[in-house]
Amino acid sequence: MTRILIIDDDPSLLATLAHAVRHSGHEVRLAGSGEEGLALYGQMQPDVVLCDLLLPDLDGAEVIRSIRQCSRTVRIFAMTGCRSLEVAPGMAAALHAGVQKLLVKPFSLAELEF
Repeated sequence: MTRILIIDDDPSLLATLAHAVRHSGHEVRLAGSGEEGLALYGQMQPDVVLCDLLLPDLDGAEVIRSIRQCSRTVRIFAMTGCRSLEVAPGMAAALHAGVQKLLVKPFSLAELEF
């Protein structure tokens, strides 16, 4: 069973992703902020992290960098509603921080290959 941490401030997206991930047989934990996500990361040591780049408290790229400092092997997917690197400089920072995939919202659940 894959342990998955999802960090996003959109409760409806969290609920949708949690349902899909659990239905696929994975363990999932949810965080509504960067601080909460980092705390949960330390507690559960997930195999996969999905992290929104625009969080209410911390920059998503900073969250990703912090997680990457703890683990070089955890798979990290960044999520964003922005479609352009010029609009969201955090997208480039996240890619440099070591994400495996950048998901542009809305994305299909088929794009989540754990």
